[in-house]
Amino acid sequence: MTWKVNLVAPLISAPFSTAEPAATNTEFIVRIIPLRNSSGQPVELRNHPGATNVSLRQLVLFLRTNPVNYATFQPGKFVCTEFAQALHNAAEAAGLRAGVVMVDFTRGEGHVLNAFETTDKGVVYVDCTGGLPGAVPRQEFDTFGYLQTGKPYGRLPLDIGFPDPNHYSRYEQVDRIWTKMEIDQAQLEERRKRAADEARAVREAAQKLGPPPWPPERRNEVENLEKRRANLQKEELALRQEWEELRQRQKQWRFRVYHSNTNPVVRFKTWW
Repeated sequence: MTWKVNLVAPLISAPFSTAEPAATNTEFIVRIIPLRNSSGQPVELRNHPGATNVSLRQLVLFLRTNPVNYATFQPGKFVCTEFAQALHNAAEAAGLRAGVVMVDFTRGEGHVLNAFETTDKGVVYVDCTGGLPGAVPRQEFDTFGYLQTGKPYGRLPLDIGFPDPNHYSRYEQVDRIWTKMEIDQAQLEERRKRAADEARAVREAAQKLGPPPWPPERRNEVENLEKRRANLQKEELALRQEWEELRQRQKQWRFRVYHSNTNPVVRFKTWW
């Protein structure tokens, strides 16, 4: 099963524009919602009266040019709540109507992300919360969020989720592809380890055999060693080809952006 994943690439070079100009501080309507940030302060949303719903393509272009996902995740200082608040306020300032979503799980800590009601795809969820430095390239933290009660929360990179940003089945399809790639990589790594062990064993056997000419009574030993060398060469060639194929799939589908809470979603609520 394959999908084209370059659907939003042309947007990156196009200018983003809305009917409303960027807002000034005096134009915002401040709304305090029942969430608290890492400092224990109530979360303030700055809504702009002129902000409107935009198309999915316009939303993606805004996300591509907004740097919130490049912020560093800092436990106890800058976590999902701060990411969601920052993205909300930046979107409203750019003329996009935005919401903040609180997600509760069956166990463990909740999560906060964003919502946008698009003119062509309806409500889509966006999660720009980053991870610790070096975990995943920062640009990968711009994702669509997939919420369905009773199932784990999922995230997909923008271009991977673009064909279907608000149906959980899209996440499940890609999740199966990711799982298959992870299994394939583990199997290839195990085969590479066995090939390395065999290469070492072949070298040791060749050293014991010594240089030619060999006496007739060692003919079977020589033939067996040559067969092992030929099989090893075939396996190493196959491994190189399969690794390259896997790298191409990983380049197309990239890597899973994990969420720290893998328990099922029990409820979620949006504030606009």
